[in-house]
Order: sequence, then structure tokens, then C-alpha cells
Amino acid sequence: MSASPLYTGRLDRIPDYRHGHAGPGPNRVEDMTEARVWSVTSTTPTVEDAQMIARTVVAERLAAGAEVSGPAMSVFWHNDELGEGQEWRVTLKTSVMVRNKLAKRIQELHPWAGAAEIVATPVEWATEYYVAWVEKVTAAVE
Repeated sequence: MSASPLYTGRLDRIPDYRHGHAGPGPNRVEDMTEARVWSVTSTTPTVEDAQMIARTVVAERLAAGAEVSGPAMSVFWHNDELGEGQEWRVTLKTSVMVRNKLAKRIQELHPWAGAAEIVATPVEWATEYYVAWVEKVTAAVE
């Protein structure tokens, strides 16, 4: 079995695509040292709540896309006691330009009001095509 041209079996020979070494074309990669795309996640008590948040923020162009998954069993500490329950996760892709507006809007829509989980992670690697798409979709908000 021959080795892939991208991975030779040696970690020191894996191409570093973070710095645009993928070559020309639509899959060329931008230097993502300052993350331009973010993945924002929240959890909700029902699938309907997660879908409503997803549909609303994508329609308002605060996110380019959304994924709803679940249910997941959650164990947590709340109001001085141990709790358990099902939660649905909504993951949203957005640009750094509107990330904070998105978080504020999720807070407004969320049934748990001030206790809503809203976390964001920078997307450290993405094709330039994907980054451009997320930025174009969310640019209409500014």
C-alpha cells in the first residue's frame, strides 16, 4: 500500500497548510493566525428550541450555517444541587465580525435566559473558499 502524497508516515513531513502552502485555486488556505471563522455552540432543553435558534440566526445572517444534534445526556451542578437532563446542541459557524452580535442574539432567544451556555472556538484551519463564504454571508449584518 503506497503512502498518501500528503502524509508520508513521518510527522515532520506533514505539509503545514496553515500558511497557505496548498497551492493556488479554491482550496488554497489562508494564514489563520487571527481566526476569521468561529464555531459558536449552545445547548437547549428541546430540539424545537435548538432549531428555532438555528433558523433565526441563519435567517438574520448572524451565522452562515447551523447544525443541530442530540439529544445528549447532561449532568450538571445548578442551584446548589446535582442535575441531569437531555440537551440539544446547536453549533453555528460565524465570522469574527459578528461573533459577539451572534452571542447576544442567542442569549435573547434562549429559553434559559441568563444561564444559557454560549461558547465559541476559533476555527484554526479552513479553506479560503469556506472562510470567504462565511464572511460573505455574515457581512450583510454589519
